[in-house]
Amino acid sequence: MFTLSIRELDLLEFFGSTHVSRCFGTEWFDSDSLYRHQQPGGITVTCAIMPIHKDARITLSVNSETVYDWQVTALADIKFDREQDCLSFTTQSGDLLTLCIRPSIVVRHNCKFLAE
Repeated sequence: MFTLSIRELDLLEFFGSTHVSRCFGTEWFDSDSLYRHQQPGGITVTCAIMPIHKDARITLSVNSETVYDWQVTALADIKFDREQDCLSFTTQSGDLLTLCIRPSIVVRHNCKFLAE
């Protein structure tokens, strides 16, 4: 069974806080975990991950208004780059989303379009 590279301790280090879990399973790997990071000015990023299903959702909001919402159900991997202090989400189709939260929130989304 293929598993994601990311580990719970990586996410704790990146977000600096524990997750809120809906506790579907007994372990982090089979639970739906939500991480939240807020910055001054009402800017909030949330990251929900369910590793066992390779699902993720990233939302960016300003004063509770969602300005960006990315959902994926076909993750190839999630990696934590300690040097850049970023998370990288790669989909099975080759899209890459990079999330950084320090010193400011940055979301970079590179889409790979398949030509037919």
